[in-house]
Amino acid sequence: MRYGTVSRLWNDRSITRHLKKKTDGILSGNSPGEDFAILSLDKEDGALFLADGFASDSEAFPALRLAMLRADNNMALSGRKTAAMRLSLVLGEDCPEQKLRKEMRAAGSFAGENGWELAGGNTVFAFPGDSLSATVTAFSCGRADAGQEHSGGGEDTMQALSRGGEDAVRALSCMAAEEGVGAPAAGDIVLVTGFAGAFGAALLAEKLEDDPEQPFSGSYLTNAKHPGGLSVRPAAEILYMLGIRRMKDVSFGGVYRAMSELAEKSSLGISILHEAIPVRQDTIEICEYMKENPYTLTGTGGLVAICPENMLDIVSGALSAAGIPFGAAGVLTEEKARKVYSRESGRERFLDDYRR
Repeated sequence: MRYGTVSRLWNDRSITRHLKKKTDGILSGNSPGEDFAILSLDKEDGALFLADGFASDSEAFPALRLAMLRADNNMALSGRKTAAMRLSLVLGEDCPEQKLRKEMRAAGSFAGENGWELAGGNTVFAFPGDSLSATVTAFSCGRADAGQEHSGGGEDTMQALSRGGEDAVRALSCMAAEEGVGAPAAGDIVLVTGFAGAFGAALLAEKLEDDPEQPFSGSYLTNAKHPGGLSVRPAAEILYMLGIRRMKDVSFGGVYRAMSELAEKSSLGISILHEAIPVRQDTIEICEYMKENPYTLTGTGGLVAICPENMLDIVSGALSAAGIPFGAAGVLTEEKARKVYSRESGRERFLDDYRR
């Protein structure tokens, strides 16, 4: 069964080749690997920001709420706050109304908690069965070139950073401005935030609870089912505040695919240190038992970002101060190859071709 993002080959061959830019109104978002789009408005310095999220009830989480979170994750990479969301639900013909009502109740509460308006949408029956899937589009408006102003002044982010005092926050911002962030270049560091495959491992743990032969205790699986924060907004706002603009959400396809696509979009190769990618021990053990690769599992809650080498200490300090797990896991290379290596084993291999 295919689930999640289509292959790069399908994307390039059958989707993006037909998304021709016809006007200057599309500022960003009509090429492969972009997590959000920016459309120019008629108003002076105005732009409309769009970002999507998808989920289905096969993921053992409230589908509509999860799709909303993924849409906001993608919006966070643009430096904008989500203002409103439009919801599209596709139901199996036997989907009970009770399930739909429960999903919408959770969505309404989630929107209220985050201050998002719900701007309608579409609900249809489209296939056999009783399943439910959701696609959510997040909206925001602002200037397309506003730099740090895009961040929206994330209150939670500032509070987290302010553990070291507001003066420390200002100092970090000033240091970052002095260093400056240019176009990606060989030698730049690729950071990974969040734990690789933790969300995917949570879905595996849900399935294992029904397996009488599995070796894990109930408390172990319960802990694995709670992968921690699934929002990338805290990390994205810190990175954006410090001038980091090239980020990618880790969701379908896993951290290897996200790192590979970020390097490809920069027209560079990448060398990844396996041990530097943050990963939970329960994720490793569950994946070993299920014969899955944690680095290709669904990674909702993580992102990858390109950080100039001369800014690594500044960025690392800010993420550490906010309590966000991260690793300096890769480096961009002039050689276009995408490789992962291990210091422990001494082995090196090429990453899979994610175009397939």
